[in-house]
Amino acid sequence: MQNLEFTLFSNQWEIYQKIIRNNYMFHQEIGQFVNQELQLKNSNGHFNFVDLGCGDASQIAELLNNKNCQKYIGYDLSEASLDIAKLNFKDKNIDTQFIHAPMQDFVELSIPIDIIYSSYAIHHLQEDAIFELLKNIFKNLKKQGFFIWIDLFRIKNLTIQAYRNDYIGFMKMNWDQISKAEKNSIEEHIQNCDFPANIDSINIIAKEIGFSLIREKWFDSKHAAFLFKKE
Repeated sequence: MQNLEFTLFSNQWEIYQKIIRNNYMFHQEIGQFVNQELQLKNSNGHFNFVDLGCGDASQIAELLNNKNCQKYIGYDLSEASLDIAKLNFKDKNIDTQFIHAPMQDFVELSIPIDIIYSSYAIHHLQEDAIFELLKNIFKNLKKQGFFIWIDLFRIKNLTIQAYRNDYIGFMKMNWDQISKAEKNSIEEHIQNCDFPANIDSINIIAKEIGFSLIREKWFDSKHAAFLFKKE
C-alpha cells in the first residue's frame, strides 16, 4: 500500500512540476507578488511565518531565503511532500517545523505569527471550512500581521461545477506541454477536489472577521493573489 501511495504522489508531483516550469498557474508572477510583501516585512525586522498546505515548499523556501524569517511552520496532509519540504529548507538559516495535518487543524500557536500564507490549497475546502479557517487565521495573526492568499477563485455567479468545466476546458486548450494522460489526471482532481470560493463572498466574510484588504492581483479570471491585514 505504501508503494502505491508513493507512486501516486510521485506522479502527481511530477505533473505539478511541469505546471510550475511552464508557468501555467502563474508561479513566476506569484513569486514577484509575494517577494514584494516579504521585502516590506523584512525591513521591519524578524518575522514568523506559517504556510498552510505547504506541499514541497519549493517556491516559498527560495523566497524566504536571505530574509529575516525567524520561524517557518508548514502544514500539509502529505507526508511525502513534507519530506521534500524539509530538504528544500535544509540549507536555509531558518528554524522550521513541519506538521503532518490538514490545514483546517490549524489552531492557536504558542508563538506570535507575522505572516500566514497559503498557495493553491484553500480551494480544496468547502465554504464552511474556509470560513472557519479564516477565523483561525485572523485569531493567530499578530496585530498588523498579513495573510497572503494565492488561489483559484470564482467570480460573479459562476457555480462550482461551471467553474470546473471552464477550467478543464482552459487547461486542455492551453497546457500543451502536459500529456493527454496527465490532463486526464488533472481533470479527475478538479472534478473531485476543487471547490474554489466565490470572491465576492470571501471579501464579505473577510471584512466581517476583521480583515482589511490591502492588495489584490488577478493574473487572469481564475488565478489571483490577495493580501489581507489584521488591523
